[in-house]
Amino acid sequence: MSGFKVFIIAICSSPSLVITIISTSDFFSKYFESGIINGPTRKVIDEYILEYPAGSSVKIVNKEKIIQKLYEELNRFAKLLKTYLLMFVEASLLDIKENSLNRCPALSYIDKAITFNYTNSYETFYFSNPIFHIHGTVDKTIILGINPDNSDSLEKIDTSFVKFKKYFQRAQHDTDRDYIDWIQALNAPSETISLLVMGHSLDTTDKDIIVELFRKMNEICILYHNDEAKSTYISNLIKMVGKEEFERFRKKQKLTF
Repeated sequence: MSGFKVFIIAICSSPSLVITIISTSDFFSKYFESGIINGPTRKVIDEYILEYPAGSSVKIVNKEKIIQKLYEELNRFAKLLKTYLLMFVEASLLDIKENSLNRCPALSYIDKAITFNYTNSYETFYFSNPIFHIHGTVDKTIILGINPDNSDSLEKIDTSFVKFKKYFQRAQHDTDRDYIDWIQALNAPSETISLLVMGHSLDTTDKDIIVELFRKMNEICILYHNDEAKSTYISNLIKMVGKEEFERFRKKQKLTF
């Protein structure tokens, strides 16, 4: 790979980190009815019930209040995650750095780095050039949300849960402003721009960022540690860009593993 190089890394998420919010929330009270043998039936507590229309004695679930409560809990969880990363990850980086960490020589040729990692691990060990933290950093704000879906299309636009979407949070906290300015200024036809991908599963979680980035590049090299991982990366990439564009990448010799 030659010319201007960009490097993308990511933090890997484990399925064990998935949190079942609804089943453990305080929106419901448990009660048992005679004849029910398969466990408790859940009932929305009065705090989250609304009379609508007013004076009609008709009770409905107060959707807006529940959504707001969930959003507050998401923000609380983000603060707790930041605290954990600061105390148990970030604080140990300098200690690890002192223990003669084996560095990868190829990374010294990278001009820019894009990371979805919340910590400053990469710049601490390898890099002094500009790094774009798409989802924020532990010493500022972190983005913790879900992907866009069909409800984000103009035909079906529904903003009820938009505050939980990553693209909304990135806009709200401006964590991707420097990245946006940089990628909009790229002029790929006039220069060779190479992308090295390491540590990102290419899952649709970051589809909006990854697809735009890949389309701007002249060369893309994806690192993998075994055949099973390579198969997963290929499948995920096809899921993001579609078969036709994936084949175009390969025919132009733009994509290598």
